[in-house]
Amino acid sequence: MSIADVLVDDRTEEEKQRQKIPARYEPEDNWRSPIKLFRGIQDSLLSIMPIEGFREPMVLKETPIANILFLFDPDGLRHVLMDHVEDYPKSPLQQRFLKPALGEGMLTSEGESWRMQRHAANPSFRAEQLTELVPAMIAGIEDRFAVWRADNGNVTYEARSEMMELIIEILCQALFSGIKVDRKALGQAVSAYVDRIGQVDIFDFLNLPTWIPAPKFRQIKWSIDYLKGETDRISKARRAQSPMPSDLLTSLIHARDEQTGKGYTEEQLKDTIATLLSAGFETTANAMTMTMYLLCEYPWAAEKIREEAREVLGDRTPVAGDIKNLKFTRMVLEESMRLYPPSSIVIRVAAKDDVICGQKIKKGTTIAVSQYVLHRHEKLWDNPDVFDPYRFSPENKKDRHRFAYMPFSIGPRGCIGSSFAMMETTLAIAMMMREFEVYRVDDDPVEFQLRISLRIKNPLPIVIKPRAAAQKAAE
Repeated sequence: MSIADVLVDDRTEEEKQRQKIPARYEPEDNWRSPIKLFRGIQDSLLSIMPIEGFREPMVLKETPIANILFLFDPDGLRHVLMDHVEDYPKSPLQQRFLKPALGEGMLTSEGESWRMQRHAANPSFRAEQLTELVPAMIAGIEDRFAVWRADNGNVTYEARSEMMELIIEILCQALFSGIKVDRKALGQAVSAYVDRIGQVDIFDFLNLPTWIPAPKFRQIKWSIDYLKGETDRISKARRAQSPMPSDLLTSLIHARDEQTGKGYTEEQLKDTIATLLSAGFETTANAMTMTMYLLCEYPWAAEKIREEAREVLGDRTPVAGDIKNLKFTRMVLEESMRLYPPSSIVIRVAAKDDVICGQKIKKGTTIAVSQYVLHRHEKLWDNPDVFDPYRFSPENKKDRHRFAYMPFSIGPRGCIGSSFAMMETTLAIAMMMREFEVYRVDDDPVEFQLRISLRIKNPLPIVIKPRAAAQKAAE
């Protein structure tokens, strides 16, 4: 089967109609009860999203604590995230949660500090530059594949935990190769930090002075200390290497803002390492987990990826030039991130009075965007709850509003690592389907939870079995 054949939607109309709906978050009208709303957001930030947001372009909620505009209009999103980005800085509450571990890195800094860091780092994250990291990505993938081969389908894995193991292998190879890192401990520290800071409690609404630490930080002080200690050690170890290996960390050490000639200070570099580990680990692992769930639910899609991988890769080790030809694999990944966007909330605060698509906005209004709601909006997507990778065929996506789909956010403050994430996950999925069968071991309902990142709340046990062993067992 050719690559062109794989991209053809050859399902019959009856098959399309019969297609089951994958698991989804069932929205409730929590705004009718403040107690129910607060209890809901303690578990998942999805609970704060108004139910009418799935069909209205924006929803304004006025509360004694804050006025919140839930925004789902693509033109309004362009206004906030692109055209007037300086008038909508990040939420102080959000910054308070992130800065203890991430310092003044690209995710948390503002103004000139952010501009210098972003401009200096941009060349390192361009797709043509990232192709040099493909061998390191593949080395990380193969490290985890070796475990799966040895287990030979005899071990049941928890999907999210296993995808975390895979992604941390790739990150360590591509970000700081040659430096010994306890991958499991590092992954646990990052995961614990992201999980707890995204859990809302009563202290988040008290507007305490910044010098008073919220109780949640006492609970995860160990993870912050571990992450800061590791970033300091990694930075020092890299500078001691001669010559420095050609990886992302070395590229950032030598990065300079073309306008000013400035590079990263030592503290900024360490904060950037922490940011790349936190943002690049948790969200990517969750995207892989959601995709594995969908491929278990829709084996026809897994088989099409397998056919494409055989056609494009054969039995050889992939090279950077193969990624652009893994078109259906990318379509599945993009649809997975539409249904389950790992980065599922963007918060901004209006720095002055403004008008967004005819709606007057007062200074201090919180602008809340949920990619989960945006990507399932009835006015933007046909059959929004259906899994359909063909939405992302070149023909079908060419007329889509740019701001209707934003799994990595968008605009000047969009995720700088989006190309890196797409490259590593596309390679990992194609290589995985080529070599392994993946299937669930139970049919338990799947539930979702949004903290900082959207994830599957309950355990998802899976088996990852080498295809040779699976085929032999079937004979």
